[in-house]
Amino acid sequence: KCEPIPKKEWKSQAELEKKLTDQGWKVTRVKIENGCYEVYGRDEKNRKVETFFHPKTLAVVTAPK
Repeated sequence: KCEPIPKKEWKSQAELEKKLTDQGWKVTRVKIENGCYEVYGRDEKNRKVETFFHPKTLAVVTAPK
């Protein structure tokens, strides 16, 4: 769960998707859950992932499963 932050301070979903695709991820879905971005897809090692990212820093909140 991410701490509440005003939406104006959030980085865009497109920015998060670009960051991840640049790292070799294949993003299939991004949604907002508990104040975080929740990303579904495959990581750079082609592992299926469901990972949460902080909306202001785009840092991982939970490790890939």
